[in-house]
Amino acid sequence: SSGINAEYGNTGNTITDNHGNTTVNHGYFKDHHHIGMMDLIPVHPVSSDATLSEAGTIARKIASHLASLSVPTLLYGAADPQNRSLVQVRKSTRFFSSQDEIDTGRGLGVSVIGATPYVLSFNMALNTSNMAIAKGMLPTVRSKSVQAMAYLNTHPVYGTVSEVSCNLTDPCSVEGSPESVLERVRALARERGLEVCHWYSTNPQFGELMDLYMKQVAQE
Repeated sequence: SSGINAEYGNTGNTITDNHGNTTVNHGYFKDHHHIGMMDLIPVHPVSSDATLSEAGTIARKIASHLASLSVPTLLYGAADPQNRSLVQVRKSTRFFSSQDEIDTGRGLGVSVIGATPYVLSFNMALNTSNMAIAKGMLPTVRSKSVQAMAYLNTHPVYGTVSEVSCNLTDPCSVEGSPESVLERVRALARERGLEVCHWYSTNPQFGELMDLYMKQVAQE
């Protein structure tokens, strides 16, 4: 099993200020489902004077820079002129149908970049390759503060697993916390003779993110 705060999947944590200055704090290579080497770059306004519009501008600047390096990019949220959600953009790729990176000729895949209010990405793997079971659990997992989807993934120990992937929009609340969601999914799994064999978050919790932000501000 994995600690809720300790595991990050194929991700790095980046703090960017209002002027576009960026600090990459740390990165980990784990087993989160992905279609690109730099798969997802979310930009969240975290300070009281930061706006979603500013976050969208920064996200577009990042996308422009990556495009100058011949890395294909897709935009979502406030960075996208159509304001598409991350799930809508993912559905335009092979994210839900293939675990292979999209071939761009350089093997880099596609980077998805966007701006939204803070969300915690939290994922739980079930010890089954029958994704229909995971999909059947989603209506019970979802709530006002919990968005959920399911897809197959490959775990280095458990093999092919069905992963319940959640975006927690209010992870500090009782209902929307990762601990609460994990217990809900565990209960649903037990009812079906299964177990949650692995769980992890792919980005820092809000308190961790604020600590990183405050450290950067103190260094300026």
